[in-house]
Amino acid sequence: MSSRVAHNLSSQPRTEDVILTEENKTDFKSMILPPLIIDGLTKAGFVQPSPIQLKAIPLARCGFDLIVQSKSGTGKTCVFTVAALDSLNIDSRRLQTLVLAPTREIANQIKFVVEAIGSQFPGLSVVPLIGGLPLQKDRERLMEGCHIVVGTPGRVRHCIELGLIELSAVRLFVLDEADMLMTPSFKDDINAIFGNLPSSKQVLVCSATYTSDLVTFLGNYMHNPTYVTPSGGQCSVLLGLRHFVFISTDESSNQLRKLASKENQLMSILKSVPFSQCLVFSNYQTRAESICQKLRRKGWKNCCEWIAGSQNQSTRLEVYDRVRDFKARILLTTDLTARGVDFEAVNLVINLDIPSDPHTYLHRMGRAGRFGGQEYCSHISVSDRKAFESSRDPQITALSFVLARKLVCLA
Repeated sequence: MSSRVAHNLSSQPRTEDVILTEENKTDFKSMILPPLIIDGLTKAGFVQPSPIQLKAIPLARCGFDLIVQSKSGTGKTCVFTVAALDSLNIDSRRLQTLVLAPTREIANQIKFVVEAIGSQFPGLSVVPLIGGLPLQKDRERLMEGCHIVVGTPGRVRHCIELGLIELSAVRLFVLDEADMLMTPSFKDDINAIFGNLPSSKQVLVCSATYTSDLVTFLGNYMHNPTYVTPSGGQCSVLLGLRHFVFISTDESSNQLRKLASKENQLMSILKSVPFSQCLVFSNYQTRAESICQKLRRKGWKNCCEWIAGSQNQSTRLEVYDRVRDFKARILLTTDLTARGVDFEAVNLVINLDIPSDPHTYLHRMGRAGRFGGQEYCSHISVSDRKAFESSRDPQITALSFVLARKLVCLA
């Protein structure tokens, strides 16, 4: 498997939120990073920092608690990875950085990035702690000692309660996709973990979206946090994406007929819109699987996969690897992959079902246009325009509505 984790900046035009202006243009060497980190970044394919990396990395290295906000796919993982490696004592096999992520797939991806950028650190040990895999393997890895743990809250808390993790040497605590980690389903685990950490740690939280209430609440976990965005103000989370809404003309109340209409529209989009890779989001696990099977019968046999929480963890990781390695071009998915997952070649995202809320919409669409790609399009297939508009976010400034495959209006 390739150790490259950075996006190829020269492969296509990029938006201004990932490219530095001429007067600010610099490289990682100019940031006075340790040679081992510079070498690791170079080997992993990083050429120059993005605006959020240029702003946040120096502050993180100084030990400040940070609330980092930037569009999906602009390099936030690199920010806390560099901070973790910069503070690392490689000679000590004690846990020094703890990173929490809301899903197993995001945690696994973070582990891959940390190992790639930290490839020049001799003996670096990064342990993933995610549910759905045998606990005995976690026990064996932790008994050997490790420098960095990346995991989901439930499994990390379980390992702490079993006495498998010793936290007294932790210097850095990271919450990735912080807005999701602060939802009620995770809060008890987060609080239990936080209560076992030393008081002198540094805290970094990252997300593409925050509410004002969440920023205030995060202050309970942090010491005078600094809020960091690429521009210093509000950040545009869907910059560079074009949005089309396909309106079904079937007004039947029969749900099976509505679904059939959506499926036909999906087939039409896949046949008529050029794409490298495509994510199709559904609100239902069974729908993702059944439509994947239909696409395979329609000619997408060897390049269509589906992923959902109902699958066992090893199967989900295999599917993730197939998409990341470009062995699959179409992924039918639930919101399991709406956050944090980075597939560089995805340039088409389709919502088969209306997202439950505006933030979910933003994160789903953020799977396209990774690292500022300008040519990516997001096509939405819905049966009710009013229902869709009620779920959209004010940050979506231009939507092209399509009726019977003809452009009817620009909102």
